[in-house]
Amino acid sequence: MVERLRKSMLFSDRVATAMLKVPRHAYVPEAEPTTAYNPFEAVVTKRSAEGAALSSASAPWVVARMLHQALPAPGARVLEVGAGTGYNAALLAELVGPSGAVTTVDHAPETADRARRVLADRGNITVVHGDGAYGYAPHAPYDVITVTAGAYDVHRAWAEQLVPGGRIVVPLQCLPWHMTVAFERGDDSVLRSVDASTAGFIPLSGIGAPTGDSVCVGIEEPLLRLHDEKADGTLLKDALERPPVQRWTGAVVEDEPGWNHLYLWLMAEIGDQGLCKFNLTPRGQEEKAVRVPMGWGGLAVHRGGSFAYLTNRNAAPDTTTGSPFELAFIAHGPESEELADRLAALIRRWNDGPRSHPRPRIEAHPADTPYEQLAGHVVLDRPDHRITIVTTNPAESPG
Repeated sequence: MVERLRKSMLFSDRVATAMLKVPRHAYVPEAEPTTAYNPFEAVVTKRSAEGAALSSASAPWVVARMLHQALPAPGARVLEVGAGTGYNAALLAELVGPSGAVTTVDHAPETADRARRVLADRGNITVVHGDGAYGYAPHAPYDVITVTAGAYDVHRAWAEQLVPGGRIVVPLQCLPWHMTVAFERGDDSVLRSVDASTAGFIPLSGIGAPTGDSVCVGIEEPLLRLHDEKADGTLLKDALERPPVQRWTGAVVEDEPGWNHLYLWLMAEIGDQGLCKFNLTPRGQEEKAVRVPMGWGGLAVHRGGSFAYLTNRNAAPDTTTGSPFELAFIAHGPESEELADRLAALIRRWNDGPRSHPRPRIEAHPADTPYEQLAGHVVLDRPDHRITIVTTNPAESPG
């Protein structure tokens, strides 16, 4: 598992060593070993009556990526929000060593009990049943906080329980494009990202549970869902009945860092004005309703009764490394021509300059911060934080 991961991604030697020491199958006994050790497969451990996943052990590549983002030092105090199977807490315990301490909190009593049982022999881990959105004040402050469930805010308690200069890694599903973001806390209480990558998670429960909903597209039955409650489901319902309008851009993107740089830049340019994640329903996948870049869906932009989605095709190999893809937008709906043209022009503008600039940064400011004091483009307001995207042009930077 670790060898395959190291061939496909970069992460710390310390994380690799921890993953070699902790037997993953012991934390997911319901899975066959070939499944437990598949680097790219999550193991669902609890489902709702409707079959929706409620708890899981994230795929090892996601685990490795988040641990690399957090990377607590030996002796660190760590809070984990979302105990899950206990596997991630065991890895964190390896990273902090016997002089460090890990506190893991889970909202579901049966999930906390499961983690408590499997982690009983580890003296530097405390398992708590509670609402992780409140953190766990009795063991605060923390050097590192890692959230292993999709969050719709950076909750105030997390920021307050983090030491200045400490790091929090949180999957922000409130962003128009869902990303796992590693923030560091400044002395001014502003959280500034040091890393961000695409990832999806089961949402937090409790007070941190999502309040919005998705909008369905499809006349007889849903074929895809736009994850933006501001989308107009009535106007969009028949958008797929109109012929697609396709615009190739000439912009070629590698596996990394191009994709995440592009997503962050688009969030800064479009913000919450129609940019969102979308996914195909099982029927949509069966009918191949749209030509998605990934099997489940991708990034979309909606306006009125029209929407467009980002797609790609293999580009001719050149001197670069990785897998190059040319980008395009495909649009449906009454304003599809205008929407596709506007978005293709946006990609070309990114390709002509901003893509060579440093990766845009995400900042989370306390919710009462006046707008005139915010850095960057305001992406969204949440109850506890105002989240912005800061883009940098080296020519405009001092020094």
